[in-house]
Amino acid sequence: MERAIKVSDLYKGGPYMTDLKQNEIITEIRIPLSGLRGVYEFFRRGGASFPSVIVAVTYRERDGVVTDSRIAIGAVYPEPVLVSGHLNGLEVKEVRARVSDIVNTIFSSIDAKPLEDTHAPSDYKVRVARNLLTKALMSIANGSMQYLKTPTKEDLIRWEYRDGVEYVSDLVRVRVNVNGQWIEDLVEPRLLLLDFLRRHGFREVRRGVVMKVSAVHALCLLMVGPLSHAWSRWSGFQGTR
Repeated sequence: MERAIKVSDLYKGGPYMTDLKQNEIITEIRIPLSGLRGVYEFFRRGGASFPSVIVAVTYRERDGVVTDSRIAIGAVYPEPVLVSGHLNGLEVKEVRARVSDIVNTIFSSIDAKPLEDTHAPSDYKVRVARNLLTKALMSIANGSMQYLKTPTKEDLIRWEYRDGVEYVSDLVRVRVNVNGQWIEDLVEPRLLLLDFLRRHGFREVRRGVVMKVSAVHALCLLMVGPLSHAWSRWSGFQGTR
């Protein structure tokens, strides 16, 4: 039997802790068209497959006054933080003068310990989240926001190196030389190099610092075009780790 639950009721206080029962999986996500305006910001560091910080601010106004607002912070705490109505009653032009107070009030009200991951320690995540929230609120005050469009896969996957990358629908073509053997495949851009190698029979590969590189980086650094060009990119990438 299927059931529907709100996203706010899905998370239960910790990473991977949800309201799902043992015999349940998520089969569908419904996002209503709200007509809210807003700003969506995220931060991803290094070769991470997922953002380390996500911030979204949405609002509805009437005659220059905010009548409905929501501020969401994700990937920083054990579960997403949603603050509703904090901007209600403010004139949009007031937001600029109140940014610092708004940010301080919201973060001081969060009663949760921030998460850590291999790409960002907890205190760094909080600093970045504060900066992104400040940026989002300033965008609203400056009138530079837009009607919020639900991000698509293409919106979220904006890799730094795109030249020389061959896209086939939602996949990218990867060609990697492993121990003198060329391997070519079509993969999702978010696939880790570790999983790519294991998929092709290299079961002895273990997760480590070197393996935390996404397949699209492997694509851009190890394949496509002249081999010398690929290796020069690889050397440069190693130097930044």
